[in-house]
Amino acid sequence: MGSHLFAMKKGDTIDVKGPWPSLAIAPSQYKAIGMLAGGTGITPMYQIARHVLHGAGNTTQVRLLFSNKTPQDVLLSTELAALEKGFASHFTVTHAISKGPVLTGGVSGVITKDAIARTMPAAAEDKVLLLVSGPPTYMKAVCGPKDYSAYPPKQGELSGYLKDLGYAPAQVYKF
Repeated sequence: MGSHLFAMKKGDTIDVKGPWPSLAIAPSQYKAIGMLAGGTGITPMYQIARHVLHGAGNTTQVRLLFSNKTPQDVLLSTELAALEKGFASHFTVTHAISKGPVLTGGVSGVITKDAIARTMPAAAEDKVLLLVSGPPTYMKAVCGPKDYSAYPPKQGELSGYLKDLGYAPAQVYKF
């Protein structure tokens, strides 16, 4: 999305969706929160991670799988590193880089079902929530698209890698 915005010329127009109802998540509400973000999809993930991790007495484990084309495309890298350092026992980031060198501890290539299985809390675990945000092709592969046919939009049918891995619709929230 960011590359499209930077390529725009004066007078170009864009269509914007939203605002949408927010998702209320309290610290320690879940045993584990898995976050799957593609590109600018990091925006809601960062806000939620900060809120949960800074909560008094938080016990929630937060795991982020963040997909980008190149290491230079990684938004909020300094802020994510600070969260990872400050909350090492409760927050982990795995970067998936599709073009260019892999970041330390990351995975190479586009997001896969295997990468999700290795980095996210298992579907069978109690009190697990997976949050997904990214461009349409990312959403389609990971969890299926949201249903924008009505306002407010609905979550849409769960499909893609998360369905294949056994997650239930109630365990997945699509931004």
